[in-house]
Amino acid sequence: MTVLADAGSRLRAVTDFRANLVVTAGAGTGKTSLLVERILNACLGEGFELTSIVAITFTEKAAAEMRDRLSGRLESILQIASGRGSAGPAKEDEATRSLKHLRSRKGIADEEIVRRALIALRQMDEVMVGTIHSFCADLLRRYSRAAEIDPLFRVDEGSARRPLLDTQWEEWLREELGDGGSREALWKECLGRFDPGDLREMAMCLTGMLALPDRETIEAQDRLASDAIGSQCRELAGQIEAARRQATGMNPNMAKHLEVCRESLLIVAERGAACLPEEIGFPNKDVPAAGKNLSGFPAADLK
Repeated sequence: MTVLADAGSRLRAVTDFRANLVVTAGAGTGKTSLLVERILNACLGEGFELTSIVAITFTEKAAAEMRDRLSGRLESILQIASGRGSAGPAKEDEATRSLKHLRSRKGIADEEIVRRALIALRQMDEVMVGTIHSFCADLLRRYSRAAEIDPLFRVDEGSARRPLLDTQWEEWLREELGDGGSREALWKECLGRFDPGDLREMAMCLTGMLALPDRETIEAQDRLASDAIGSQCRELAGQIEAARRQATGMNPNMAKHLEVCRESLLIVAERGAACLPEEIGFPNKDVPAAGKNLSGFPAADLK
């Protein structure tokens, strides 16, 4: 029998419930099998209620496969532990490995295993094995009053967004361009620059995005970004000044080039990059190209 190189890690992943674990592996390496075995050991060996466990995967197909496999392995354990089945070497799977763990490592009698397996099987209709969408939908339906949402809602798989946008778009345009519209000047500018069809497609793209942050959040993020960029610009400006002072025999082109770069960085640090053109017209055609001759200064430092 071949022993896998990561056998120890696999065993821990299905039997260690003292800590949170993360398993990373490529496709087809047995992650679903490992998860099913861990659930079996949690319910039958550690006393967890099956309904207290959430198993989330990416696709409905994978979720259905996991649910079927979990139910099938519980049935197998029930059959073997009750004496109605066998666990031959050729049939080793999540069920037989879990049963071996329950008997040898946990010391649980077959009668108790049967009792726990029956409880778990009765809970299979309530267990949450699905996608993140189905999990969130289940929570919203359970607490629809608190969420202030219709419990009969349907999860859009992508086909309902376009018809809904078409209806809402026409209603919104009638309000915006009608007599009660309050943004006539803005609409004139938009329609003068964009085709109406392009505006509609832009709206379609926006409906697939997350909600935009509020103004305070945007301004706070801008301040953090400006502070970070400003700090880097001042640091670079200081390095340029140090280079100018350290070098000897610098040709005029290089001196002028470095000075313009230093001034530009300081402007960006204080007022932002948008101020450069009005301040010095950067990039400025009057600024000569940097010369290559720089006595007494290592080429690597200059770069």
